[in-house]
Amino acid sequence: MKKTNSPQVRDAIKYRPGEMQLLLNSAIYKKLNDGTWFAEIPSCNGVWANHTDKHECEKELREVLTE
Repeated sequence: MKKTNSPQVRDAIKYRPGEMQLLLNSAIYKKLNDGTWFAEIPSCNGVWANHTDKHECEKELREVLTE
C-alpha cells in the first residue's frame, strides 16, 4: 500500500462529505499475473493498493484516503 500527501486527497476528505465514496468508485482494479489485485485511483496520484483479494484492495484504498 502506498500513502500520499496529495492536497487533492486531503481537501476531499476535509471539505467534501461523500467525496471518498466517489473517489473509491473511480478506482481501477486489475488482476495481476501472480493472482493478486492492484487498485489505483487515477485522480489521486500515488494512491494505490495491492492485495490477494479485491475487497481488501478497496479497504486499503479507503485507509489511505482517511490518513
